[in-house]
Amino acid sequence: MNVPRVGMCVLAAVNAALAVGFFLQASWATALWPWTSQPLDYVVISSFLAAGAGAVLWIGLTGEWGALTGALIDVGLFNATTAAWLWARWAAERDSAVLVRAVVFTLGTAAEIALLRVSLRHPLRDKRPADRVLVTSFWVFAIVLLLAATGLLLQQPIWPWPLEPTSSTLLGLLFLGSATYFLHALRRPSWHAMKGQLVAFLLYDLVLIQPYLHIADGALSYHLNYASLGIYWAVIAYSSLLAAYYLFLNPATRGWSVQAG
Repeated sequence: MNVPRVGMCVLAAVNAALAVGFFLQASWATALWPWTSQPLDYVVISSFLAAGAGAVLWIGLTGEWGALTGALIDVGLFNATTAAWLWARWAAERDSAVLVRAVVFTLGTAAEIALLRVSLRHPLRDKRPADRVLVTSFWVFAIVLLLAATGLLLQQPIWPWPLEPTSSTLLGLLFLGSATYFLHALRRPSWHAMKGQLVAFLLYDLVLIQPYLHIADGALSYHLNYASLGIYWAVIAYSSLLAAYYLFLNPATRGWSVQAG
């Protein structure tokens, strides 16, 4: 039995279970994220967890450990910055609940740093080059994610619906981590340096499509930022089509086996 690959698959299953819990707003899941009361915020968190589950599962099934580095940088940056934010809050508030969460995120960061040191010793086995469309798209995604992260961290009203300051900060940190995932792939653009991001993006989009189709039907309809929502929909539509094409339709990339060399 290949223990690391099984471990990755188990981690993907845990992420998927959490994604379902947040999507359904199950109390056992939402209790893990006490910083928001807006139901749609939980849907966004669910989409990030589903994205992570997809990328981790692909790496676990294929054993393409070189692709793990970008994912670890993404999650590690989020955990590290969230830990720093929590420690600052604890220093100001001396709240024991905040202290516990600060310790958890700090331990998570330490674990990801240890795994990162391991992943850096494993280069990508599949080095098929990425084409110009994919590289250009990744630059666009990275820039959009960085702009979104900056706006959210500065508490600017760029989100499709109003956010509480804490939710805006944490979503900004999530987008900042995602931006690094795409920028890391652009250092040496190749198909397998970018495949995990496309798997993640496709699942992220699939989680959001149904709730966003009905976003104007509920109590938020009078508070929606329709310009921001239009940009969000454009990103979802384009990233979904791009991921579907390269993962399932393009003859050069639709296979799921590792082509070493």
